[in-house]
Amino acid sequence: MEEYGESITGYQNNSSKEKKIKDIYSCKLEQNSDSNKVYNLEIWYNKLLEKTYSELTVADVLRMIRQEVFVEIALKKAIDILKNNPLVGEMYEGELLEKVLKEEIEKITKKYNEDIKMILKKAKEKAENYEWITNDEKNDFLNLIKYYKLKL
Repeated sequence: MEEYGESITGYQNNSSKEKKIKDIYSCKLEQNSDSNKVYNLEIWYNKLLEKTYSELTVADVLRMIRQEVFVEIALKKAIDILKNNPLVGEMYEGELLEKVLKEEIEKITKKYNEDIKMILKKAKEKAENYEWITNDEKNDFLNLIKYYKLKL
């Protein structure tokens, strides 16, 4: 699974956002040489290629980052999602923000520095008023925000 084709640097326009990922990156669907075995990652990847930017979910973005697949588009979508809800996650609150910051801080601060500052501010405000399951969970998230604010 590799990234090909055009970059999404100019991804701000709506016509690009309606292209399928396979068309943006000029990719072909993965085909396993052993047709009797179908792997979950292969299934997800092929479904991902058929999606447009607007169809990407939090789960897709998290997996794209973990798998290091189409990271540029994943980061752009993550920023868009986090602007609306900085506490969003698949497994736990704040997961997307945590993964983006931990995995890609050098990449995102160059391109999305002002967005990240705004997201961190909003995340802190929401986290302080959010009903966390435990205080430790809340404190861990607030410490994460504090740590990355210092890095910016």
